[in-house]
Amino acid sequence: MAALGAVAAAAIAAAAIAIGWARADRASRRADKALFDQRVEALEAGSRLAADLAHDLDNLLTAVAGQAELLLAGLEPSSIHSQGAKEIRHAALSAARLTRPLRSVGGGRSSSADVIDVNDVTGTAAGFLQRKFGTQIKVELLLDPAVKPIRIGAGRLDALVLTLGVR
Repeated sequence: MAALGAVAAAAIAAAAIAIGWARADRASRRADKALFDQRVEALEAGSRLAADLAHDLDNLLTAVAGQAELLLAGLEPSSIHSQGAKEIRHAALSAARLTRPLRSVGGGRSSSADVIDVNDVTGTAAGFLQRKFGTQIKVELLLDPAVKPIRIGAGRLDALVLTLGVR
């Protein structure tokens, strides 16, 4: 009978330990979930901040492009200043396209797909890369004039070509 009492006591002790483990496991899972929720909130806040900054930057770039357009209207097309104004306008519009993916990350509307001339985007990116690389590296393009425009999210192709060029 004493042996049966010892077995029962051991079973009760084992059950108490198992209950303690289950409680500790539930507490650990609650703590993990709370930490996960905090990280999600921080990521969402960062995404909203990026989207807000991209929106503000896009507004500034639109103003720059507009001013360049007004400047172009008052210049002779053959003027050296006309070429500079065209480059300013093009750079502002290209940079504005790069802000669209950031705006969509923040939970705003997703960037719509635009029909884009691959050769034009590649040529613009090549010019940018050549200026960045300087004389150390020569950027050469072999563009196919038969390539048809593609539908892609604005800014995505720019980012892809620039990433490939830098690598």
